Amino acid sequence: MIHTHASYLVKTPSDVYYFQMRIPNALKQGNQVKGNLFRKSLKTKDERVAIKQARILYYAIDDVLSYQDRQDEAYTQIQSI
Repeated sequence: MIHTHASYLVKTPSDVYYFQMRIPNALKQGNQVKGNLFRKSLKTKDERVAIKQARILYYAIDDVLSYQDRQDEAYTQIQSI
């Protein structure tokens, strides 16, 4: 695979772009997560379209992970009371 533009955007030898992101260790703990990467085909060979789609996915996942971090932090605070 050839990396392009960002570490989360990869291109296969058949020129199809994939979104790829490392799964944080904190998310893997206590969950049945296999592997270290989340990977999804963007189903396009067009670089501009792939960059836009990857950016949308990146920010959506980042929002979910940020929400999870806030929930974990709140749970820890409640536990310490």
